[in-house]
Amino acid sequence: MAKKNKKSKSLYQIKVTLVGSKPPIWRRLIVKDNIRLDQLHSVLQVAMGWSDYHLHQYRVGRSYIGIPDPDFDMDVTDERKIDYTAKSLS
Repeated sequence: MAKKNKKSKSLYQIKVTLVGSKPPIWRRLIVKDNIRLDQLHSVLQVAMGWSDYHLHQYRVGRSYIGIPDPDFDMDVTDERKIDYTAKSLS
């Protein structure tokens, strides 16, 4: 079971750009500093008009965080089971 987030004190403005798109495709998002990575994934899906059809991952330092998939041989930490927030990554 995921931990409850502590009360948010700040907001972050994040610009998300799809690399290599011409013309550039981007969104500017405002998120609470305590948003978890699994929640950020949901926000990105809505903001970009996507339907969660593809695997995704975040890279934090040398670690990969996302949804592990048994069909891929990658060491991915399950984003639903950790307490990374936007604030802890900044």
